[in-house]
Amino acid sequence: MINLMLYYILSSSVVFFYGVGLNRLLIIKKDSHSFFISILRTFLVTNCVVIVSYVMSKFVLIPLNLSELFTFFVIFIFIGFSILFNLLLKIEPSDLTEDFVVPLLSIFISLNEGLSLFSCILITVSCIISFYTFLIMIFSYQKRFNLYSKSEGLKPFCLLLISFAIVIIALCSWNVSWLTAGLN
Repeated sequence: MINLMLYYILSSSVVFFYGVGLNRLLIIKKDSHSFFISILRTFLVTNCVVIVSYVMSKFVLIPLNLSELFTFFVIFIFIGFSILFNLLLKIEPSDLTEDFVVPLLSIFISLNEGLSLFSCILITVSCIISFYTFLIMIFSYQKRFNLYSKSEGLKPFCLLLISFAIVIIALCSWNVSWLTAGLN
């Protein structure tokens, strides 16, 4: 359980390996209240959609040989739960489309890579934790670069991308077993 979560949070992060949310990471500007509401909404929506989609897929679509319609039903279920939780949490209309890509792609990753309902939920939670962890890192990098940036030096966006690359290399460099594959 812990290995699965750590794998999807650090080692196979959805942000770095799949690119989920990269376009959103660099432009999101939120205050702490809306940030926590967004986290709560994302966790609620993704977990509900994963549970309903997994059960529907296992007990309805696969027995009826309709697995080709899986993507359509997941998107349909996601939109329904997203609208429901937006109404319950009273999210403003400008924020409705903001958090669409990250939860939906996390749902697809978890449903395609999970072996059981529990592993699907763990993968979804890990993907969302990974995204918001790196979002917090990006906020801290931006704040640090804005403190030290000069008008004639490197732009903060370039420094942010360089730091992003360093984090990717640091997380992936521990697995160098591929270097010795030709020696065996």
